[in-house]
Amino acid sequence: MTIHIEWDNAERTIVRAEFNDPYTWDEYDAASSKIRDMVAGVSHRVDMITLLNPKISQPPGNGFPHYRRTMLQMPPNFGLFVSVGAGNPVARMIMSTLIKVLRMKTPSAFANSLEDARALIAQCRAAESAQAAVVGNS
Repeated sequence: MTIHIEWDNAERTIVRAEFNDPYTWDEYDAASSKIRDMVAGVSHRVDMITLLNPKISQPPGNGFPHYRRTMLQMPPNFGLFVSVGAGNPVARMIMSTLIKVLRMKTPSAFANSLEDARALIAQCRAAESAQAAVVGNS
């Protein structure tokens, strides 16, 4: 498969998808199903990091139905979506447009590297834990 999917950590709190080679919509749909099954297979929140090789492009055809289906079918424990490799302005614009058009309820962010993505997820989780502690003490 040209899209590699695996857990990013032993705790299974982050799933990582790597897009390195040209792929087809069938491969994208299969990868989305695998991610959905991985997230649904645990009871805790799962964040996602997508690594995009800036040299590959989207398969021919309209990607919106595929992206929309992916986001609508994610389990409720799906957390933050972080995209790495959308560093150039055109790629960021496309990703931002997709997020808005698809009305993604999932929080999303961009990072410049895998390490930055992991740090961003850790910061978000820490902030949410701190906020939950404040609310719990109210």
